[in-house]
Amino acid sequence: IFGFESFKTNSFEQLCINYTNERLQQHFNEFVFNDEQKLYNREGIQWSFIQFPDNSEVLDLLENRRQGIFALCDEQVLFPKATDSTLVHKLYEFCHAHPRFHAGSAEIGKSLFVVKHFAGPVTYSSEGFLDKNRDVVRADMAELIKGSKSWLVCELHDFFRMEETEGSSNRSARKVFTLSGEFRKQLTDLMDNINTTAPHYIRCIKPNSNSVSDQFEDNLVINQLRCNGVLEVVRVDRAGFPDRYTLEHFIRVYGEMLPSPDSTGW
Repeated sequence: IFGFESFKTNSFEQLCINYTNERLQQHFNEFVFNDEQKLYNREGIQWSFIQFPDNSEVLDLLENRRQGIFALCDEQVLFPKATDSTLVHKLYEFCHAHPRFHAGSAEIGKSLFVVKHFAGPVTYSSEGFLDKNRDVVRADMAELIKGSKSWLVCELHDFFRMEETEGSSNRSARKVFTLSGEFRKQLTDLMDNINTTAPHYIRCIKPNSNSVSDQFEDNLVINQLRCNGVLEVVRVDRAGFPDRYTLEHFIRVYGEMLPSPDSTGW
């Protein structure tokens, strides 16, 4: 699993990486917590339902199709006169009431905003957001390259994320592929693939903040385990039965302990 990123300055790249983590964390929550507890209920195991961490609010803030952060970023790309300043003020306008969004006077004065991620709050700088999200060649340049007599140069046109609506050559009918849109599409494809599998999660824990050997910081490790939901996983396993055997395997291993085969009825 990716690691959540929070640096001194966080930009568009960190937002995409942390969004990936949120999607993977959601899958982890649903796969480990929800499915596990449903299994216990289905098998009639007497136990108390555990409230596990939920990051659906964070995902709503990021990927809501109308007023999510990515949707507003994509919308601003469509306006030639849009700037990072107009973008961040759009975020302030539409996201200020969201429980996972924060922008106080200190952040607004520096064009910053805070997303309260599953692993903790991350402050993002809006500087460069629009250019990084566009990541495209200007439309006239794309057309120039498309009309080249070189087949190799023409092939490069596919990388420009510019596409005409079918049956129309009108410039306004074109769809602009933003970097966030492409990123989300690839992430959705990845999650679709993961959902068809029986995944095994590997959690990498950083033992200390100095990146040295033989040093173990208790608080740092506990915080990572808590943020990753590992402590809740342990609670679920303790409440149920972590070791599962088929009936055949159980008989093969422990059958010799029975007084006689005739008394088993098997």
